[in-house]
Amino acid sequence: MRRGVRQVTAGLVALTALTGCGFLEELADPPPAPVATAAPASASASPSPVAQPPRVVLATQLSHDAAVPGGPYRGALQVSAHPVSAGLPQLGNGFAADCGLDAATARHLDLDLTFTNRSGATSVVATRISVSGPAVDADVLALVVESSAVDVRYCQDGDRTPEADRLVLGASGTVTTVTAHLVVGPDAPEDAFAGLTVELAGLHDTSAGGSGVDTPWEVARAPLTSCLDGPGGICVSVD
Repeated sequence: MRRGVRQVTAGLVALTALTGCGFLEELADPPPAPVATAAPASASASPSPVAQPPRVVLATQLSHDAAVPGGPYRGALQVSAHPVSAGLPQLGNGFAADCGLDAATARHLDLDLTFTNRSGATSVVATRISVSGPAVDADVLALVVESSAVDVRYCQDGDRTPEADRLVLGASGTVTTVTAHLVVGPDAPEDAFAGLTVELAGLHDTSAGGSGVDTPWEVARAPLTSCLDGPGGICVSVD
């Protein structure tokens, strides 16, 4: 028994010698636990740029009193201009090839033309749309109107800068929108979209309740109308 006690005592002495005084001090007074530090707050992500909404450049009323059932005929016409965007507008296949434009260097300004039918019967707005201004005079701007026809071709017969087209609003429902695109290429100046005027000429209703009676629309002057060419015609600044 005395031999076993000596062995245990010797082991304690050896452990004390090997660990030193620091070990005993740490047992008596352990160091404070490390304080957890909060991770640095990451910089907030920059907000994504907000797309600018289109700007209303025309809001006016249309009316006619065709001597057919369903009248009187009333409606509202609005034109909204989108901000200038880089690239080509979303159109059918062959647009770039027909007009000689490249998506990397083109710019476009979209115009939404919206007709709201407020008649008791079907009515439409058929019109000739054209654009004028410095970029048209310089032959660097093309006007193209979206079409639901799958075989439509833009800039036909070698005319890469058409300045006029025709469109019809109202055939598919109470509210109908058709978009016209003003497009320029790399040879156009930075201010190519300045000073442009779009004219809607010869507005007429080719349906008039399904009668087929072709009737001119009368246009009411409105505060947002830039200029009025008389009954059945409107011109509006889009820059």
